[in-house]
Amino acid sequence: MKTKEEFIAERKETMDFMISMYCRKKHGQDLCGDCMELRDYAFERIDSCMNNDSQIRCAGCPSRCYNSEMRDRIQDVIGFSRPRMILHPVMLFKKY
Repeated sequence: MKTKEEFIAERKETMDFMISMYCRKKHGQDLCGDCMELRDYAFERIDSCMNNDSQIRCAGCPSRCYNSEMRDRIQDVIGFSRPRMILHPVMLFKKY
């Protein structure tokens, strides 16, 4: 089992990767202002997550900590990025 710090770092790395991929394809930038705001918000949520000790991911979490606007935005990012991550060379060798 990973340490809490490793788990948080991995979640942040994955979130950063997905948001950067989304922004490059949708906005033509590595990270525009809106996407940077979303990433910072997601990192804040990851840092304050009550499930970091048990290492439950958001999909399996009974409580929702994102406000409705940010939840809609992150769902768009994840819906776009997740299928594309499978084919990305860096993500092929990551263990989740």
